[in-house]
Amino acid sequence: MTIRATPDDRQSLAIALIASAGVAAAYCAGKAAAARRRARPSRSVEIGGYAMFGNINFTADESFDAILGEHVGPIFGGGARVGLPWGGLFVDVGAWRFHAEGERAFVFEDEVIRSAFPSTSQ
Repeated sequence: MTIRATPDDRQSLAIALIASAGVAAAYCAGKAAAARRRARPSRSVEIGGYAMFGNINFTADESFDAILGEHVGPIFGGGARVGLPWGGLFVDVGAWRFHAEGERAFVFEDEVIRSAFPSTSQ
C-alpha cells in the first residue's frame, strides 16, 4: 500500500517544517544569548520592606464569639526582608496586630452569659 501526498499536502508539510525550524533556531539562539549574558551573583546586601493587611479567622470560634461577638477580624502589619549575599539566603522579620474589644463571658449549655467586665484582645 502506497500513500501519495498531494501538492497541497506537500506544501503544508514544507511550511510546517520551515516554521518548526524557525522556532527551534530562535529557541537555541535565546538560550545561547542567555548563557552569554548570565551575570555573576551579586555580593551586596538587599533590603526591602512590605506592608500587610488582611483578615484573621480564629479557630477558637466559640470563645471569640462569646467574648467579642465574632471570631474574625482585621489585621495589619509590616516587616522587612534583608537579602544576604550567600547563596540566596535572606532574613525576614515582620509583625502584625489584631485589636478588638468585648466583655468577659461564660458559656453554659450553649447560652452566653456576659459579665460587666470589659475585655480587650490584642
